[in-house]
Amino acid sequence: MAEWCIHFAASAKPLSYNGIRSLAALISGGEEFPSRRWYEGFLRRHPELKARKPTGLDPKRANNFNKTVVSDYFAKRQWLNEKYNGIPPEQDWNMDEKGCQFGGGCRNNQTRFLFAVKAKDRYRIQSDNLELATVIECVSAAGDSIPPTVILKDGSMPDLRAISEDSYGL
Repeated sequence: MAEWCIHFAASAKPLSYNGIRSLAALISGGEEFPSRRWYEGFLRRHPELKARKPTGLDPKRANNFNKTVVSDYFAKRQWLNEKYNGIPPEQDWNMDEKGCQFGGGCRNNQTRFLFAVKAKDRYRIQSDNLELATVIECVSAAGDSIPPTVILKDGSMPDLRAISEDSYGL
């Protein structure tokens, strides 16, 4: 049972208090849920597990960030380096992003889920039906950069840097 908890957590689908009790009832074939005391005892018997609050993970990101996809990216990158005798630093770019959520959300939800004590990443796939904006910034290995850009659902935000306070009569 503890191994299943670790497996689910590693798949960004950790089990909650009710989830582990449901799984225990299913495995035992019984009609009754294990008691709260059973859950507390289970955690005492398995010090490798800990109930924690997870970090949200977009389902699209969860589907695309896995060992196969990442390995394929680095294999293609190595192939390009070999084919073109290396990529010059001014043509090697890195992008960083920061997402901002508008509206709704369950930030105050105190539900805890089971994770391996040694796990550094504690993710849980969550619905992506909220309005999001993403701010991206790109920097090359040579030190060049592109100004930060805001990306909205309907497209990029216009460049507002040229607008001064005088434009608004302030």
